[in-house]
Amino acid sequence: MGLALIIVGLLLLVASIGYFVYRDRIFVKSKKTKMIKKRLYTFIATAAAGSLGTLIANIGCAIQFKWADKSQYTTGVFEGKTINFPLQMAMMVIGIIFLTFSIFALVFTFRLRYYKVNFDENQKKLASKIMFISIPVLVVSFLVWSCGIGSYLVYPLWSGFGIDETGFHFTATANGMIWEPVDGFSASATYMYGGFKLAFYALFILLGFGICYWISDHKLYQEYGKHGTIDVVGILAFFSGILGARIWYVVGNYEREFAGHLFPDAFQIWNGGLTILGGALFGFVAGFLMVHFTHRDWNMRKVADFIVPTILLAQAVGRMGNFTNIEVYGAKVAIEGTAWQFLPNWILQQMNYNGSGQSLGAGYINVPLCFIESLINIAGYFIIRFGVGKGLKKWVVDGDLTGSYFAWYGIVRFILEPLRNSTYNMGMDNSWSICNSLAYIFIGVAIMLLCHMKDLSTARDAKKIVLPIAGALSLVSLVFPVLKSITVAKSVNEAPAVFSGFDIMFNKGGNVALIAFIAVILAGIVYLVSAFLKDSKYQQYLVYAAILLSFVAFGMFMLSNKGLNFTIDESGAELSYNPSYGFVLTGLISLCAGAAGCGYAWAKLPKKEKPVKDAEEPLSAEEAE
Repeated sequence: MGLALIIVGLLLLVASIGYFVYRDRIFVKSKKTKMIKKRLYTFIATAAAGSLGTLIANIGCAIQFKWADKSQYTTGVFEGKTINFPLQMAMMVIGIIFLTFSIFALVFTFRLRYYKVNFDENQKKLASKIMFISIPVLVVSFLVWSCGIGSYLVYPLWSGFGIDETGFHFTATANGMIWEPVDGFSASATYMYGGFKLAFYALFILLGFGICYWISDHKLYQEYGKHGTIDVVGILAFFSGILGARIWYVVGNYEREFAGHLFPDAFQIWNGGLTILGGALFGFVAGFLMVHFTHRDWNMRKVADFIVPTILLAQAVGRMGNFTNIEVYGAKVAIEGTAWQFLPNWILQQMNYNGSGQSLGAGYINVPLCFIESLINIAGYFIIRFGVGKGLKKWVVDGDLTGSYFAWYGIVRFILEPLRNSTYNMGMDNSWSICNSLAYIFIGVAIMLLCHMKDLSTARDAKKIVLPIAGALSLVSLVFPVLKSITVAKSVNEAPAVFSGFDIMFNKGGNVALIAFIAVILAGIVYLVSAFLKDSKYQQYLVYAAILLSFVAFGMFMLSNKGLNFTIDESGAELSYNPSYGFVLTGLISLCAGAAGCGYAWAKLPKKEKPVKDAEEPLSAEEAE
């Protein structure tokens, strides 16, 4: 009976979706400007049929898997507590009906709002209101539905599947735990150690990319009136992002995971090890260059503002892969009497397990940082797109939304990194993760400085403002080496020995940092001197020299741990030298100074004028003959 209901429900849902798409395409492409009541009722009836189909399928699941017989939690965070079956079923029924209907409404009104040509203005406004109302309804109804069925799922949740010599298996956790229900609530703790495994994390990454591409393509369609303009760009950016995510992870965790291993081990991404920071940066650079060389007539800064903030949504979806894998979580905490107890039951149940699939016991969870970061990223997209992009429209310039993405995500990671379980930190003492977060913040600031200084430099006497700003940034950065600038660790997560930048430069053989320090001083002086020179090639060359010094200093400060070999004890243990806040901040502010200088140089570069062809004079009668 239950299986039959599941099949009937799914068939009804598929049929309603097919009919919905068919009728929608006809109306959107038609020349009719208004929607009559008959057509509206047809779409409502189709959505109702889809809702009925999902409801029947859910009821079928409840019958097939005997949810009514499960009256008490036997394992997990709620172990020993009673399950209120009528309440759970009521939540499931109400949630799934509104969830399905809101999805139909969102898709339908979105298509009318953006793809229906010559649509009646009043009906378009109504469609917009319904579209925005359907979004919170969708979110709330999903939470209600998922909480309704959450008490009857088996935890840890599926995170992928695999095939080995014993056959096909669903797996849970990143370690490949074989998912086999034991008592209706938890899976057995046996693992796959060979064979082929595919993690749903990869599917979440693909889904995130699809969302990012779809929104970007839609924005470019609004701007340029054509779909599919970034197909190749998207594919290049995606694979560059995967490559960058792996490179970033291997470099950051080299001493912790890869030292002494064979070179091919660095490419085994199926064993885990991707970092969003490297993926987003590599993907951005590859995509930007591709668009630049293939669409030279586009406003690159505006196009970047269309595309880059959507990466936050892709990252939010990707973090759901971490959630299913049970990784990138925080400390173990008790939920009783805390705000955590108000999280949906399926989140609490999933986070009751650690990365190896072992339960923490009743009443305890790992703080779901991956889920928290996902929500913050979604909020960040809307804040950047609408709060900054539209709310601060008078003060922003093209490129600010791109810079805001980097700054936002850097701040988020800077706050969350210290809260992670140490298993998921990068570097010997987590310095790599923290410094990368700072780098993202200042890369965002540098992009915004570049764009603002470029626009400001079009004014007549802008050099007396822009170049002193660059000079001031350079000289201000010189105070930061007083902070801890190098940490020296002997093993993973051990409290490192700390040294200030000046101690490193003048007492510990830090020649790389010392040269970088001198370069920053020279850059600051040259920026300030150039501001008071007359416009000339000589003055331009000085600005270029200062920019080069700023970028050289940035690179050298980021590599300031190279060449150091002093010891902190007599044990003879192998040591890990890591650049820390002082040198990293000095280098990053130097990067911002270079960006400000680049903005000025960019504005002052001679513009290439397109050659104008002389109009051909008409031939004389003799020449014609």
